[in-house]
Amino acid sequence: MTIRTELSIILPNRPGTLGEVTNALAKAKVNLLAIDASGGFEYNIVRIVPDKAAKARAVLRRKGLDVGETKVLCIPAQDKPGALAHIADALGGAKVNIDYLYATAGSPQSETLIIAHVSDARKAIKALR
Repeated sequence: MTIRTELSIILPNRPGTLGEVTNALAKAKVNLLAIDASGGFEYNIVRIVPDKAAKARAVLRRKGLDVGETKVLCIPAQDKPGALAHIADALGGAKVNIDYLYATAGSPQSETLIIAHVSDARKAIKALR
C-alpha cells in the first residue's frame, strides 16, 4: 500500500484528445499506473496516477493543460468477490471516508490496484494493515 500523487486534467470531450495526452506521456516514458476518465457532455475529467508525477505534470503543462494534484492511496487487492467490501468495511470501521475510488483491471491470477481518495490516508493505511 502506498500514497501516490494523482494528477487531474479537464479535456474537451471530442475524438483524439485523450490520445494526444497519453501519447505525449508515453513519449516522455511516463507509465500510467491507473487512469479514470469520467465523461461529461462537453468535457471529461481525467485522473491519472503516473509512475513519475513531476515528469507527467511537466508534460501536461507543456500541452497547455491546468493540472490538479492530490494524494491518493494505492491499495493492492486480489481480483475476487469481496475484496472491495473488505477494504470498504475496514475504512468505514476506522471512520475514514472514501471520497472517490477507481481501480485498474485485474484478473483472478493477478492483483488489481484500487485508487482511493480518502479523508485520512495515514489512518486508512493503519486500518488496512
